[in-house]
Amino acid sequence: MERIKLYQKYLTKNKELSFPLRRIDLSSADVQAATTWCVLAPVLHAFVIWTLQQALAKKVERLYFLARDGYLMYKTAEKIVEQLNLPIACHYLYCSRYSLRTPLFHLDIDETLDYICRNSIRVNLETILKRTGLKRSKRVEIIQELAWEGSSKEEIPYAKLKEVRARLRKSKLFNKYVTENSKQLMPVFEGYLRQEGLLDGGNYAIVDSGWTGSTQKTLNQALAYYRVKRRLSGYYFGLYTLPKREEQKEYHAYYFCPDQNLKEKIYFSNSLFEAIFSAPHGMTLGYHFFEGKAKPFFLTPDEDSIAFSKKTEQILSQYTKLLLAGTDRLIELNTEAMKGTIYQLLKLFMANPTKEEVACFGNILFCDDVFEDAKQPIAVKLTEAELANHKLGPKIMTMLGLRRGKIKESGWHEGSVRKHRKYREYRKQYAAYKGLLYLRTAVRWKLAKWVRIH
Repeated sequence: MERIKLYQKYLTKNKELSFPLRRIDLSSADVQAATTWCVLAPVLHAFVIWTLQQALAKKVERLYFLARDGYLMYKTAEKIVEQLNLPIACHYLYCSRYSLRTPLFHLDIDETLDYICRNSIRVNLETILKRTGLKRSKRVEIIQELAWEGSSKEEIPYAKLKEVRARLRKSKLFNKYVTENSKQLMPVFEGYLRQEGLLDGGNYAIVDSGWTGSTQKTLNQALAYYRVKRRLSGYYFGLYTLPKREEQKEYHAYYFCPDQNLKEKIYFSNSLFEAIFSAPHGMTLGYHFFEGKAKPFFLTPDEDSIAFSKKTEQILSQYTKLLLAGTDRLIELNTEAMKGTIYQLLKLFMANPTKEEVACFGNILFCDDVFEDAKQPIAVKLTEAELANHKLGPKIMTMLGLRRGKIKESGWHEGSVRKHRKYREYRKQYAAYKGLLYLRTAVRWKLAKWVRIH
């Protein structure tokens, strides 16, 4: 209860966000419920209200919340829009990076290679080729053509991913099979976009958690291919960077953006954010025609994840009702002023969690790759040797390819660190690494922006 009292203390700075907590008793609430009431609900609602404010100011007619991170945002926004009778239509778009990109792979093979050869918690040649959507038989043919040394399931160090990309670029089978498969997916992909109103050229925008803005770029590529003149904008909780050659004015971030908010990024876990604010359905794998309509189809989610998501949704729904009952001027709240409180809440929960919070949220199964077939607890247990590899010096050397070995990653590193007796030391080391990483990204972003202007 000491942690909950601290959360409540931070929340008292914002009367509106703390209002729902005055109407409930948390003395017997479990960790998930108490943390959802005191941290997750205020954070999500501040972002959703900000998004609606931005959309109203720009006279956006429709908001498309992207699966799966946008599910709970969509449910919350839908209730607020209905209660306040706002002139915005909320839609939920079943999609994933995979389902949106695979039909477009043939348009730009180099961009396709950038996408499939990106780093992740566990990456090997099998993982990279699975990202193409090709059947196993064709993936095997490509591996044979590459004359791959060793096992295709052996992990590939970050420093060697460029080499893998170069070899695939020269592969005739890779280029042939990816192009053929991509073109075959186009008709049903177009059918789904048209059916959902994305090809009508209306004034709409997308809403998502964020991080790199790549999905917005992909959707704009699709719209341009189908000759839609209007470019869509996006509203995001946070953005670390943007795709190359994209206009920043089309990407709107609430909590942090590419060239600012360093401390907010250091004490934030995007993987934990995704794992918590997820939908009670699996990842969208693609689309098929069924009974005259284009329908999405999904990966099967695990039962524990469904139960966790539904419990979070129930609490968020209660919070929304109480918030709406507490003020008739909800859409006029100062969401900018709320950022300070949100920072204090997220820094405490994400970067310095209690053992109880790690035991609850750290066991959410998580995978940052396409098919989620290598799920592990988001706060996976790391040995002292594995934690030592994350110290500033060794980690930088390994990432640059100047030190051998593969660093074992955790989706929620701060949660993994909390399990160890030396957690304070390792937590500081990781914060220092993230600080340098995001500072480097921000400097690069500012330089690129300066070059474009001049």
